[in-house]
Amino acid sequence: MYQQLRNKWQLYFDDNNRVTPFSRPEWIWPRGEADERSNWLLDLGCGYAPLEFRNRNTTKTIRLLGADYEDIVAQPGKELEAVGSLLEQLNRRQSEWDICDFRTLLPESVLMSVFSDGSGNVVKPAELTPLLKQKSIAIVPHHVYFRVEIPKTWKEYEDHLGKKLAYQMRSAEGRRQRHFKSSHLRRSTQETLDEDLSALFDLHSLRWQAKGHSGHFSNEASREGFRLRARGFLDLGQLRLYTLWLDDKPAGALFTIADKRRIYYHCSGFDTEVGKFHPTKVLIAEAIKDGLKEGPMEFDFMKGEEEYKQTWANNERTTSRLVIARNTPQGLGAMAALKIQSRIQDWKQNRSKLAE
Repeated sequence: MYQQLRNKWQLYFDDNNRVTPFSRPEWIWPRGEADERSNWLLDLGCGYAPLEFRNRNTTKTIRLLGADYEDIVAQPGKELEAVGSLLEQLNRRQSEWDICDFRTLLPESVLMSVFSDGSGNVVKPAELTPLLKQKSIAIVPHHVYFRVEIPKTWKEYEDHLGKKLAYQMRSAEGRRQRHFKSSHLRRSTQETLDEDLSALFDLHSLRWQAKGHSGHFSNEASREGFRLRARGFLDLGQLRLYTLWLDDKPAGALFTIADKRRIYYHCSGFDTEVGKFHPTKVLIAEAIKDGLKEGPMEFDFMKGEEEYKQTWANNERTTSRLVIARNTPQGLGAMAALKIQSRIQDWKQNRSKLAE
Protein backbone atom coordinates (compact mmCIF):
# COMPACT_ATOMS: atom_id res chain seq x y z
CA MET A 1 0.00 0.00 0.00
CA TYR A 2 2.73 2.45 0.98
CA GLN A 3 4.73 1.78 -2.19
CA GLN A 4 1.64 2.44 -4.31
CA LEU A 5 1.12 5.75 -2.54
CA ARG A 6 4.80 6.61 -2.86
CA ASN A 7 4.69 6.04 -6.62
CA LYS A 8 1.61 8.27 -6.82
CA TRP A 9 3.16 10.97 -4.66
CA GLN A 10 6.25 11.03 -6.86
CA LEU A 11 4.11 12.51 -9.64
CA TYR A 12 3.40 15.56 -7.46
CA PHE A 13 7.09 16.49 -7.40
CA ASP A 14 7.66 16.60 -11.14
CA ASP A 15 8.02 20.23 -12.29
CA ASN A 16 6.43 21.44 -9.04
CA ASN A 17 7.92 24.72 -7.80
CA ARG A 18 5.94 24.77 -4.56
CA VAL A 19 7.35 21.67 -2.88
CA THR A 20 10.58 21.23 -0.95
CA PRO A 21 12.47 17.97 -0.31
CA PHE A 22 11.15 17.94 3.26
CA SER A 23 7.65 17.03 2.08
CA ARG A 24 8.85 13.98 0.21
CA PRO A 25 8.04 10.47 1.47
CA GLU A 26 11.80 9.81 1.53
CA TRP A 27 12.11 12.42 4.30
CA ILE A 28 8.87 12.00 6.25
CA TRP A 29 8.62 8.20 6.13
CA PRO A 30 12.18 6.94 5.59
CA ARG A 31 11.32 3.45 6.77
CA GLY A 32 8.79 3.03 3.97
CA GLU A 33 5.62 3.22 6.03
CA ALA A 34 3.68 5.83 7.97
CA ASP A 35 4.61 5.65 11.65
CA GLU A 36 2.50 6.26 14.73
CA ARG A 37 2.79 10.05 14.40
CA SER A 38 1.13 10.16 11.00
CA ASN A 39 -2.32 8.79 11.76
CA TRP A 40 -3.56 11.97 10.10
CA LEU A 41 -2.07 11.22 6.68
CA LEU A 42 -4.72 12.52 4.31
CA ASP A 43 -4.99 11.59 0.64
CA LEU A 44 -6.37 14.73 -1.02
CA GLY A 45 -7.03 13.13 -4.39
CA CYS A 46 -4.68 15.59 -6.09
CA GLY A 47 -2.11 15.68 -3.33
CA TYR A 48 -1.54 14.67 0.26
CA ALA A 49 -1.28 16.21 3.72
CA PRO A 50 1.16 14.62 6.21
CA LEU A 51 -0.31 15.64 9.57
CA GLU A 52 0.35 14.82 13.19
CA PHE A 53 -1.86 15.27 16.22
CA ARG A 54 -0.62 16.89 19.42
CA ASN A 55 -2.48 17.33 22.68
CA ARG A 56 -1.05 20.24 24.65
CA ASN A 57 -2.73 20.91 27.96
CA THR A 58 -6.40 21.18 26.98
CA THR A 59 -5.75 22.17 23.34
CA LYS A 60 -5.90 19.56 20.59
CA THR A 61 -3.51 20.69 17.84
CA ILE A 62 -2.88 19.51 14.28
CA ARG A 63 0.56 20.14 12.81
CA LEU A 64 2.29 19.31 9.54
CA LEU A 65 5.09 16.78 9.41
CA GLY A 66 8.30 17.81 7.73
CA ALA A 67 11.39 19.72 8.75
CA ASP A 68 12.25 23.41 8.59
CA TYR A 69 9.78 23.94 5.75
CA GLU A 70 6.28 22.46 5.96
CA ASP A 71 3.31 22.35 3.60
CA ILE A 72 0.72 20.09 2.07
CA VAL A 73 1.58 18.70 -1.37
CA ALA A 74 -0.63 19.36 -4.41
CA GLN A 75 -0.50 18.60 -8.10
CA PRO A 76 0.47 21.84 -9.91
CA GLY A 77 -2.63 23.76 -10.90
CA LYS A 78 -4.84 22.01 -8.34
CA GLU A 79 -3.80 23.85 -5.19
CA LEU A 80 -7.30 25.17 -4.44
CA GLU A 81 -8.81 21.71 -4.97
CA ALA A 82 -6.26 20.17 -2.60
CA VAL A 83 -6.95 22.72 0.14
CA GLY A 84 -10.67 22.18 -0.29
CA SER A 85 -10.20 18.44 0.19
CA LEU A 86 -8.08 19.12 3.28
CA LEU A 87 -10.79 21.29 4.84
CA GLU A 88 -13.51 18.79 4.03
CA GLN A 89 -11.64 16.00 5.78
CA LEU A 90 -10.78 18.19 8.76
CA ASN A 91 -14.44 19.16 9.10
CA ARG A 92 -15.46 15.52 9.26
CA ARG A 93 -13.10 15.08 12.21
CA GLN A 94 -13.42 18.50 13.82
CA SER A 95 -14.39 17.08 17.21
CA GLU A 96 -10.81 15.76 17.34
CA TRP A 97 -9.03 19.12 17.05
CA ASP A 98 -9.19 22.73 18.25
CA ILE A 99 -6.54 24.38 16.11
CA CYS A 100 -4.40 23.73 13.01
CA ASP A 101 -0.97 25.27 13.45
CA PHE A 102 0.73 25.16 10.02
CA ARG A 103 4.22 26.60 10.44
CA THR A 104 7.33 27.63 8.49
CA LEU A 105 5.43 28.19 5.25
CA LEU A 106 7.29 29.61 2.26
CA PRO A 107 5.57 32.36 0.23
CA GLU A 108 5.11 29.93 -2.68
CA SER A 109 3.73 27.12 -0.50
CA VAL A 110 0.35 25.62 -1.38
CA LEU A 111 -1.31 26.92 1.77
CA MET A 112 0.03 30.46 1.36
CA SER A 113 -0.87 30.52 -2.34
CA VAL A 114 -4.50 29.85 -1.41
CA PHE A 115 -4.92 31.83 1.82
CA SER A 116 -2.58 34.84 1.35
CA ASP A 117 -2.69 37.87 -0.95
CA GLY A 118 1.10 37.80 -1.23
CA SER A 119 1.59 40.44 1.47
CA GLY A 120 0.71 38.28 4.45
CA ASN A 121 -2.97 39.23 4.54
CA VAL A 122 -5.60 36.51 4.76
CA VAL A 123 -7.86 35.85 1.78
CA LYS A 124 -10.74 33.40 1.77
CA PRO A 125 -11.55 32.07 -1.71
CA ALA A 126 -15.28 31.94 -2.35
CA GLU A 127 -15.04 28.22 -3.14
CA LEU A 128 -13.82 27.57 0.40
CA THR A 129 -16.24 29.83 2.31
CA PRO A 130 -18.75 27.04 3.14
CA LEU A 131 -15.90 24.92 4.51
CA LEU A 132 -14.67 27.70 6.80
CA LYS A 133 -17.89 28.27 8.74
CA GLN A 134 -17.34 28.55 12.49
CA LYS A 135 -13.60 28.88 11.96
CA SER A 136 -11.12 31.73 12.22
CA ILE A 137 -7.94 32.14 10.17
CA ALA A 138 -4.79 34.12 10.85
CA ILE A 139 -1.39 34.48 9.19
CA VAL A 140 1.52 35.64 11.35
CA PRO A 141 5.29 35.90 10.73
CA HIS A 142 7.17 32.85 11.94
CA HIS A 143 10.97 32.61 11.49
CA VAL A 144 13.71 34.55 9.73
CA TYR A 145 15.80 32.43 7.35
CA PHE A 146 19.17 33.65 6.13
CA ARG A 147 20.17 32.72 2.60
CA VAL A 148 22.74 33.27 -0.12
CA GLU A 149 21.49 34.32 -3.51
CA ILE A 150 24.22 32.62 -5.51
CA PRO A 151 25.93 35.04 -7.91
CA LYS A 152 27.43 34.22 -11.28
CA THR A 153 31.01 33.96 -10.05
CA TRP A 154 32.79 33.09 -6.80
CA LYS A 155 34.73 36.35 -7.05
CA GLU A 156 31.49 38.30 -7.02
CA TYR A 157 30.35 36.46 -3.89
CA GLU A 158 33.77 36.78 -2.25
CA ASP A 159 33.41 40.56 -2.59
CA HIS A 160 30.24 40.27 -0.48
CA LEU A 161 32.03 38.23 2.18
CA GLY A 162 34.56 40.98 2.63
CA LYS A 163 38.32 40.98 2.75
CA LYS A 164 38.53 39.71 6.34
CA LEU A 165 36.66 36.43 5.82
CA ALA A 166 38.14 35.87 2.36
CA TYR A 167 41.66 36.31 3.79
CA GLN A 168 40.82 34.12 6.79
CA MET A 169 39.77 31.27 4.51
CA ARG A 170 42.84 31.55 2.27
CA SER A 171 45.24 31.70 5.22
CA ALA A 172 43.50 28.73 6.89
CA GLU A 173 44.04 26.71 3.71
CA GLY A 174 47.75 27.46 3.85
CA ARG A 175 47.92 26.43 7.50
CA ARG A 176 46.14 23.14 6.72
CA GLN A 177 48.65 22.35 3.98
CA ARG A 178 51.56 23.03 6.32
CA HIS A 179 50.14 21.28 9.39
CA PHE A 180 48.67 18.10 7.88
CA LYS A 181 50.17 15.52 5.58
CA SER A 182 46.88 15.16 3.72
CA SER A 183 43.74 17.27 3.27
CA HIS A 184 40.84 15.80 1.35
CA LEU A 185 37.33 17.16 0.75
CA ARG A 186 34.73 14.87 -0.77
CA ARG A 187 31.04 14.74 -1.61
CA SER A 188 29.35 11.49 -0.69
CA THR A 189 28.79 8.69 -3.17
CA GLN A 190 27.18 5.27 -2.72
CA GLU A 191 30.62 3.92 -1.81
CA THR A 192 31.46 6.57 0.83
CA LEU A 193 28.01 7.34 2.27
CA ASP A 194 28.15 5.10 5.35
CA GLU A 195 31.59 6.36 6.37
CA ASP A 196 30.64 9.98 5.75
CA LEU A 197 27.42 9.66 7.76
CA SER A 198 29.28 8.12 10.69
CA ALA A 199 31.64 11.08 10.61
CA LEU A 200 28.69 13.50 10.55
CA PHE A 201 26.99 11.78 13.49
CA ASP A 202 30.12 11.79 15.63
CA LEU A 203 31.18 15.36 14.82
CA HIS A 204 27.69 16.76 15.26
CA SER A 205 27.20 14.95 18.58
CA LEU A 206 30.57 16.04 19.96
CA ARG A 207 29.83 19.65 19.08
CA TRP A 208 26.44 19.62 20.82
CA GLN A 209 27.70 17.69 23.83
CA ALA A 210 30.29 20.43 24.35
CA LYS A 211 27.31 22.81 24.68
CA GLY A 212 25.53 20.54 27.13
CA HIS A 213 23.00 19.15 24.61
CA SER A 214 22.51 15.75 23.04
CA GLY A 215 22.05 16.86 19.41
CA HIS A 216 20.04 15.18 16.65
CA PHE A 217 21.86 11.84 16.70
CA SER A 218 21.90 10.88 20.35
CA ASN A 219 20.64 7.32 19.83
CA GLU A 220 20.88 4.58 17.23
CA ALA A 221 17.21 4.86 16.21
CA SER A 222 17.64 8.50 15.15
CA ARG A 223 20.86 7.63 13.31
CA GLU A 224 19.26 4.76 11.42
CA GLY A 225 16.30 6.92 10.37
CA PHE A 226 18.70 9.55 9.10
CA ARG A 227 20.73 6.95 7.20
CA LEU A 228 17.57 5.89 5.40
CA ARG A 229 16.76 9.51 4.53
CA ALA A 230 20.28 10.06 3.22
CA ARG A 231 20.17 6.94 1.06
CA GLY A 232 16.79 7.91 -0.33
CA PHE A 233 17.98 11.37 -1.35
CA LEU A 234 21.25 10.03 -2.72
CA ASP A 235 19.19 7.74 -4.98
CA LEU A 236 17.18 10.80 -6.07
CA GLY A 237 20.40 12.69 -6.86
CA GLN A 238 19.57 15.37 -4.28
CA LEU A 239 21.96 14.55 -1.43
CA ARG A 240 25.03 16.71 -0.97
CA LEU A 241 26.97 15.50 2.05
CA TYR A 242 30.43 17.05 2.29
CA THR A 243 33.23 15.81 4.56
CA LEU A 244 36.68 17.31 5.13
CA TRP A 245 39.34 14.77 6.08
CA LEU A 246 42.65 15.89 7.60
CA ASP A 247 45.30 13.17 7.91
CA ASP A 248 42.51 10.65 7.19
CA LYS A 249 40.44 11.82 10.16
CA PRO A 250 37.10 13.66 9.76
CA ALA A 251 37.47 17.31 10.64
CA GLY A 252 34.08 18.60 9.48
CA ALA A 253 30.86 17.45 7.84
CA LEU A 254 28.00 19.34 6.19
CA PHE A 255 24.65 17.73 5.27
CA THR A 256 22.63 19.49 2.57
CA ILE A 257 19.85 18.56 0.16
CA ALA A 258 19.42 20.27 -3.21
CA ASP A 259 16.57 20.70 -5.65
CA LYS A 260 16.39 22.84 -8.77
CA ARG A 261 15.94 26.03 -6.75
CA ARG A 262 17.87 25.71 -3.52
CA ILE A 263 20.58 24.01 -1.56
CA TYR A 264 19.13 23.39 1.90
CA TYR A 265 21.55 23.40 4.85
CA HIS A 266 20.28 20.83 7.34
CA CYS A 267 23.06 20.11 9.84
CA SER A 268 26.81 20.07 10.29
CA GLY A 269 29.54 19.25 12.75
CA PHE A 270 33.25 19.76 13.23
CA ASP A 271 36.12 18.67 15.44
CA THR A 272 36.76 21.49 17.91
CA GLU A 273 40.41 20.46 18.16
CA VAL A 274 40.96 21.61 14.57
CA GLY A 275 38.56 24.55 14.74
CA LYS A 276 41.30 27.06 13.95
CA PHE A 277 41.52 25.51 10.48
CA HIS A 278 37.86 26.46 9.84
CA PRO A 279 36.52 23.15 8.47
CA THR A 280 32.89 24.27 8.41
CA LYS A 281 33.72 27.38 6.42
CA VAL A 282 35.57 25.22 3.89
CA LEU A 283 32.50 23.01 3.47
CA ILE A 284 30.01 25.88 3.17
CA ALA A 285 32.21 27.50 0.53
CA GLU A 286 32.38 24.20 -1.38
CA ALA A 287 28.58 23.82 -1.30
CA ILE A 288 28.09 27.35 -2.64
CA LYS A 289 30.68 26.76 -5.35
CA ASP A 290 28.77 23.63 -6.38
CA GLY A 291 25.69 25.83 -6.61
CA LEU A 292 27.59 28.07 -9.00
CA LYS A 293 28.43 25.09 -11.21
CA GLU A 294 25.26 23.01 -10.98
CA GLY A 295 22.39 25.47 -11.04
CA PRO A 296 20.49 26.08 -7.77
CA MET A 297 20.07 29.83 -7.37
CA GLU A 298 20.15 29.87 -3.59
CA PHE A 299 21.93 28.42 -0.56
CA ASP A 300 19.41 28.36 2.26
CA PHE A 301 20.75 28.29 5.83
CA MET A 302 17.30 27.28 7.10
CA LYS A 303 15.95 28.10 10.57
CA GLY A 304 18.27 29.80 13.04
CA GLU A 305 19.75 33.25 13.39
CA GLU A 306 23.30 32.32 14.35
CA GLU A 307 25.90 34.97 13.66
CA TYR A 308 27.86 32.84 11.17
CA LYS A 309 24.76 32.48 8.98
CA GLN A 310 24.36 36.25 8.88
CA THR A 311 28.02 36.58 7.88
CA TRP A 312 27.60 34.34 4.84
CA ALA A 313 24.10 35.46 3.84
CA ASN A 314 23.36 38.23 1.38
CA ASN A 315 19.58 38.07 1.83
CA GLU A 316 16.89 36.76 4.15
CA ARG A 317 13.23 35.72 4.17
CA THR A 318 10.55 35.39 6.81
CA THR A 319 8.36 32.32 6.78
CA SER A 320 4.70 32.42 7.76
CA ARG A 321 2.45 30.59 10.16
CA LEU A 322 -1.12 29.81 9.09
CA VAL A 323 -3.51 29.19 11.95
CA ILE A 324 -7.01 27.77 11.48
CA ALA A 325 -9.01 27.66 14.70
CA ARG A 326 -12.42 26.32 15.50
CA ASN A 327 -14.58 29.05 17.07
CA THR A 328 -14.50 27.41 20.48
CA PRO A 329 -12.89 28.72 23.69
CA GLN A 330 -9.97 26.32 23.25
CA GLY A 331 -9.46 27.14 19.57
CA LEU A 332 -9.77 30.92 19.84
CA GLY A 333 -7.67 30.97 23.01
CA ALA A 334 -4.88 29.03 21.30
CA MET A 335 -5.00 31.38 18.30
CA ALA A 336 -4.75 34.44 20.56
CA ALA A 337 -1.74 32.95 22.34
CA LEU A 338 0.05 32.28 19.03
CA LYS A 339 -0.59 35.86 17.88
CA ILE A 340 0.91 37.21 21.10
CA GLN A 341 3.88 34.89 20.74
CA SER A 342 4.44 36.14 17.18
CA ARG A 343 4.31 39.80 18.27
CA ILE A 344 6.86 39.18 21.02
CA GLN A 345 9.18 37.38 18.59
CA ASP A 346 8.83 40.18 16.04
CA TRP A 347 9.60 42.78 18.72
CA LYS A 348 12.75 40.88 19.76
CA GLN A 349 13.95 40.62 16.17
CA ASN A 350 13.41 44.34 15.53
CA ARG A 351 15.15 45.21 18.77
CA SER A 352 18.11 43.01 17.82
CA LYS A 353 18.42 44.69 14.41
CA LEU A 354 18.35 48.16 15.97
CA ALA A 355 21.11 47.15 18.37
CA GLU A 356 23.45 46.07 15.54
